[in-house]
Amino acid sequence: MNTYNQAELSNLKIADITALYNDFATVTGSNQIKKFSDKTTAIKRTLQIQEIAAPYVDVEPVEEATEAPVEEATEAPVEEATEAPVVKPAKKAKKAKAAEPEGKSITMLINGETLTYNVEETTVTVEKEAKEGTLAASIVQAVKDSIDGSFAEVATNLIASYNRPKSAKTVDQAFAIRKIKKAAQKGFVKLV
Repeated sequence: MNTYNQAELSNLKIADITALYNDFATVTGSNQIKKFSDKTTAIKRTLQIQEIAAPYVDVEPVEEATEAPVEEATEAPVEEATEAPVVKPAKKAKKAKAAEPEGKSITMLINGETLTYNVEETTVTVEKEAKEGTLAASIVQAVKDSIDGSFAEVATNLIASYNRPKSAKTVDQAFAIRKIKKAAQKGFVKLV
């Protein structure tokens, strides 16, 4: 794959520059574009993506890298190259949290104090009644319906008995855990 400097790109038509941009976008995994609004933008963005793609193609950058100040040529690829990998792992970390919300322990802030509870060993007790028809009332009822009051059993009871109003989403374990924690923070139930 050939690389181009600014002078070479300025001799091309916008459609040709767009095609080059899309070739480099394929290498970097960036989104392809249909057209540029003007030639100046087309040249600027093609030079940028070309620098990002340079480490991944079997060519050395052309005179553009030597014409431009050395600091700019080394800074731009480093910033761009480090941004993409940092973003992708962050998204994967969020997916991992969503896939496994029912961890063995939960941490919560109650009265300015951070407390950690083991889900399997924690019991839930009723502290005060909640207004009928509210989620808190459903949680209180789930505690009353449980045999031993274990956190896991209360969560299971809440999943079985509560339907989310105005939502097509189902009640899952992650939702139940979050709401039981919130009810504890508001004082409706107590974790022991």
